[in-house]
Amino acid sequence: MRECDGLTDSLLYVIQTALGSNDIDSKTIENCVCILRNLSYRLAAETSQGQQLGSEELDGLLCDANGRDGETSGCWGKKKKKKKGPLPDSADPPKGVQMLWHPSIVKPYLTLLSECSNPDTLEGAAGALQNLAAGSWKWSVYIRAAVRKEKGLPILVELLRIDNDRVVCAVATALRNMALDVRNKEL
Repeated sequence: MRECDGLTDSLLYVIQTALGSNDIDSKTIENCVCILRNLSYRLAAETSQGQQLGSEELDGLLCDANGRDGETSGCWGKKKKKKKGPLPDSADPPKGVQMLWHPSIVKPYLTLLSECSNPDTLEGAAGALQNLAAGSWKWSVYIRAAVRKEKGLPILVELLRIDNDRVVCAVATALRNMALDVRNKEL
């Protein structure tokens, strides 16, 4: 289904259109979010973009950026090169299936998590972030950084107080995956 032409774009368009409106709690949005969550499951293993990073590459993406020069030691005591920003620079906007894992998808999910009251939509959005942030996949590192940059960690923590076990479970697992990033753990 991921390769179905226009599917991801259409689902995200429906969600973007509903953000900030009364339709955010509708069954349509719930279905779109749940489909996106399902499409984001095991992306790293099932796509050609599924590049797992070694510890040295992860070191450069996950370590604390506190102004040290490129010759200081990394998270695990290894030398590291001066790193670039936490998010990839891309001249072309993502299209189609690439939108599933691009860091720009974080903002709509976080908006849903902060504004929606439908528990199934909340569970779907948290589950999508959980799926995207899992593991040592290059794009998972970028997703975790994007959640931090968009100030999504407090949104997730606040949802732990909701009276719905499925939402709390999805949010807790998403937070666990966010904690794979050293800087997220510190927050």
